[in-house]
Amino acid sequence: MKKMVHERGLDDEFEVDSAATSLEAIGEDVYHKARIELIKNGINGFSHISRRYRKDDYNHFDRIYVMDSNNMNNILRITEDRDGKIQKLLKNRDIADPWYTDDFDKAFSEIKKGCRDILDELVD
Repeated sequence: MKKMVHERGLDDEFEVDSAATSLEAIGEDVYHKARIELIKNGINGFSHISRRYRKDDYNHFDRIYVMDSNNMNNILRITEDRDGKIQKLLKNRDIADPWYTDDFDKAFSEIKKGCRDILDELVD
């Protein structure tokens, strides 16, 4: 999403962040297989240390997107969605977690589609 926002010249209008909903990889850099997929798709030269979603993230961000129902349930255990901010990246379905499927290409493609659709909706 950050790359798409940047390519449209909208850096000053969006704050894009990423947070985990579980504790497994907190404090870790991007998983090596995910980094390979990102580089393959022209996204490189960055670092991202994983952090856990916090209750105050709900008040800070206007919208919160999750990949799947598991992430949705984890976030809803941390905070209630009183303003309807939390939704799936792909409106009506989950994106399979590549950590388990090992299909980083498919996950990247679906995430890219979801991000593109959201950005188109927000700026058009």
